[in-house]
Amino acid sequence: MHAYNLPNILLILLLASSAILKPPNSISVEARKLATSNGVFKVELIHRDSPLSPYYNSSMTPQERLKRAPLGYISHGHNIQLSSTIYNLNDEKSYALVPNGGGYLMKIALGTPKVEFLAVADTGSDLIWCIYGDNTQTTGVLATETLSLPSPDATSPSLSSTSLFGCGMDQQGSVGTQGEGIVGLGTGPSSLISQLGSKINYKFSYCLAPLTSDVSSKLTFGADVTGSEVVSTPFKIGERPTYYLLNLDSISVEGRDNPVQIPVRMDVIIDSGTTLTMLPSNIYIDLRAALVNAIGLSTIPSPIEDYDLCYNTESLGQFSPPNVAFQFQGAEVVLKTINTFRQIEDNVSCLAMLATDGTPIFGNIAQVNFEVGYDLQAKQVSFAPAECTN
Repeated sequence: MHAYNLPNILLILLLASSAILKPPNSISVEARKLATSNGVFKVELIHRDSPLSPYYNSSMTPQERLKRAPLGYISHGHNIQLSSTIYNLNDEKSYALVPNGGGYLMKIALGTPKVEFLAVADTGSDLIWCIYGDNTQTTGVLATETLSLPSPDATSPSLSSTSLFGCGMDQQGSVGTQGEGIVGLGTGPSSLISQLGSKINYKFSYCLAPLTSDVSSKLTFGADVTGSEVVSTPFKIGERPTYYLLNLDSISVEGRDNPVQIPVRMDVIIDSGTTLTMLPSNIYIDLRAALVNAIGLSTIPSPIEDYDLCYNTESLGQFSPPNVAFQFQGAEVVLKTINTFRQIEDNVSCLAMLATDGTPIFGNIAQVNFEVGYDLQAKQVSFAPAECTN
């Protein structure tokens, strides 16, 4: 694809909910160099509803922005559940790719000269791709092009790499503006991480600031998560390489007297592109009951569809529900209020977890204020408590 074609495409880019992309005959991936001598490189992540986002509407309240969010933005778990086919580099057939809409955007540039746009950084997707038109489905091609990642500050040079990406040509349907494409950070061979490979030691991490923060989050390539509080758990790759599967042994809730432990013993997907945490219905029911008992307040109906457990916090001063610990294999991740509840309206907070009949997902609200690191060679995910607004 020639650079001069890119501006016409990128001027009208919008995120889609599915794509049909025909694989190329060959792939050329040539990472030129990293910006720093030690192979570590950082880029900014901006939540779609952050004041830093171009999609931010200052005339809307946080609650109005939340209410306008489509279900696919709250959680793309349904897309994960329904996606029955994947892109296969060794197959000449066309395959369905489901982009997983989410909230944290990163700036990337394609072509020479560079054309910049914002794309969803998504561990639940593989391909780097962009489309154009107001749509929910696109048919297009895969190509190689120079991809650049601008650094967070003007003093550091940007990372430049020749990478595989998809570009839509024929669209149908309609969705809202959530981003201008997707940067896949998944486990498959087409993801940005796999394409950069040894240049970043097959490692990346992110530190997600709260959803409405006026401070950007950071995505780091090539570095380990370090510190005395780091815990690590192995991940598995499923039959369809894309997702990071973590073994969740149990969930515990701090009780009034003793913690309540809920056995789980199943794999969950950790996903930066899903907002809420999705749990099997039986597990969710037990967790909800444990929280209701521990909080000891009357619940109220949710003012927004899809949220289930809500409280009026007007007379409380500070709403302080108990911590919830996710016991992954070899790693306990303790979730605080910012990870478990979100303010839906003034004085109304609701549980940021839902029941699902589909795939269980550890969403990005649960990951706020953690440095979350991925090591594709060691096949492990690490967590460290952090203040991601610093």
